[in-house]
Amino acid sequence: MGLPRDWRYEGGTMKYLILLLGLLTLIIISTPSSSAKTIDDLIQENKVLLDYNVKTYELNFYGKEYIIVRYSNIFPYADHLIIVEKNTFELLDDPKMARKLTHKLAWTIALSKLTREDVENLKRIELEALAIYTATKTVTSSYELIIEHS
Repeated sequence: MGLPRDWRYEGGTMKYLILLLGLLTLIIISTPSSSAKTIDDLIQENKVLLDYNVKTYELNFYGKEYIIVRYSNIFPYADHLIIVEKNTFELLDDPKMARKLTHKLAWTIALSKLTREDVENLKRIELEALAIYTATKTVTSSYELIIEHS
């Protein structure tokens, strides 16, 4: 049994081994390395079954540029994200840095949704809170003085 007669290692069938080694070498050489990937390749590699939406965000954090890719899934518990260094396309694996970047992204998105009217309302609320503090400061300091001397 085994290989067909013309595929067995014999002096005349050495050409098949050379052909096989040549094909393997060609496959290895033509396979792109991980440093040659694009962001689209990384997005596709990290997709999970039933992902239906992908959003990418670019952030600059202390001079380094990052790309955060957020995947939405039909099942909410299956939503996930990846963080990639923009220049090297290396996945970020530092949890502390990931937390800092996601906080920055959350603040960036929240601030982008603020309107001029929202900012004016926040300023008004701040001024009202300051006025209340100023008005009650004399009462509370007098109250504290009475308690100290009692």
